[in-house]
Amino acid sequence: MRHQLLSSALVLASGLLGLVESKPHFQVSARDLYVAEACDDFVYGATKTQVGKVCASILEGTMTVTFEALTEGFTYSDLHVWVGTSAPTDGNPGRAPGGFPYTNGNGKCTIAAGGATGTCTFPVASSWRSCTEVLYIVTHATIANSSGSQTAWGAGTCWVTDKGNCPKYWTITRTCYCRSTSFPEPVTMTSTSTTTYTSTSTTEYLTSTTSTYVTSTTVEYSTTEYSTTTVTSMDTLTSTSTPEPITTTVTCVNPY
Repeated sequence: MRHQLLSSALVLASGLLGLVESKPHFQVSARDLYVAEACDDFVYGATKTQVGKVCASILEGTMTVTFEALTEGFTYSDLHVWVGTSAPTDGNPGRAPGGFPYTNGNGKCTIAAGGATGTCTFPVASSWRSCTEVLYIVTHATIANSSGSQTAWGAGTCWVTDKGNCPKYWTITRTCYCRSTSFPEPVTMTSTSTTTYTSTSTTEYLTSTTSTYVTSTTVEYSTTEYSTTTVTSMDTLTSTSTPEPITTTVTCVNPY
């Protein structure tokens, strides 16, 4: 079995090498886990009053969670994020946001000047690298305005039985895209310009004939010669240009 797998791998590698050698202008970039940005309502209180949006995305091995601008004069003062492959529980991560792994306290999150927005960025964990399931996300923030402070969550399912403003989680689908970059063949263009011009020269000279008899008579006459020359000049310019690489994304199974 091992020998068969090795032989198959060698055949596949040989085929890919032949493709690159025969068409060196075409290359396939490394695969990448990509999750398009997904957003959720950001709410506070038992009535789940919406005050903004929170969004999450994955690109090039990094997950980004963005806390968008708030309404009602609220600003951010603290951010907490948790991500897992199964729904959160009282044991993991617990109901206390201070125990979440991604916060502004440990540098994984930052709050913009004045508290208008917030952003968390962190590497994708190896356990998240699947393209067929969902990721569970808990997004929490302490927000405040002139009336006081509130605890806000990304809207979703409560994982504890507390009434009122309970801890909530939401999900994103881990649909993956593989990015493929093609390098088009160089394009050669030839332009030809033809210039035709005519040159005319005129030569005029005077001749005289003198006949001497008893009397002398001199007859003078002029002769004009015309010479016309046509010259054709042809210039050919050849230039080669290489188009910019084209990157596209296609749905793939598991890129890892």
